[in-house]
Amino acid sequence: MDKALPLFLPAGAQRRGGSPAARGKRSLARKSTALCNKVYFKEFLQKSEEININNFTRK
Repeated sequence: MDKALPLFLPAGAQRRGGSPAARGKRSLARKSTALCNKVYFKEFLQKSEEININNFTRK
């Protein structure tokens, strides 16, 4: 039985296929992007804490 394509796909919900190598590259790219975002967010939090500490200690 063939899978019917829906008439409307939400953004980011496109069907992805391709070779196992292509799927592996996409998977690796998603993991890499997630890791980078986590590192940048952690650095942002650390810098914002430093700013808050500096603002409260200077009087």
